[in-house]
Amino acid sequence: MLECELTRLNRDDWAHPIAELLADAYRVEARLIGAVDFPPMHRTAADVRRSESSFFGLLDADDKLHAVIETEVTADTVQIASLGVSPESFRLGLASRLVKSVVMEAGRRELSVVVTTAAANKPALSLYRRFGFKVQTMRRSPEGIDLVDLGCRKRG
Repeated sequence: MLECELTRLNRDDWAHPIAELLADAYRVEARLIGAVDFPPMHRTAADVRRSESSFFGLLDADDKLHAVIETEVTADTVQIASLGVSPESFRLGLASRLVKSVVMEAGRRELSVVVTTAAANKPALSLYRRFGFKVQTMRRSPEGIDLVDLGCRKRG
């Protein structure tokens, strides 16, 4: 079992590892959903650095990044903007751990959590449903990818 610590990642210090991990994870997702042009794959370290989001990662004892989640918080909602696991660390529960931490923190703060994923990404849909997310809307991206907007209501 992989031992990892949840850490808030500084965008400036971690931009390259975040961008590389997300690109690797999104390449796998693109193949899974049959997408040729999948915009998340093209995100650069400069894009990460410019982002106003918060990034949290799971690091091993050698400070290797195995998984990352990006969140954007408004007055009443946490948006999961991206979630990625290094392909070498798939099937170890790391995505679940990250989503659980966001949902629990949002619940403490009485915030709703929202996320968008590809309708064909069955593993992601299953993950979010395990944490109580429900389908809110379905739509098509400009690239022709069917998307699902999911939400988990605030508690309290």
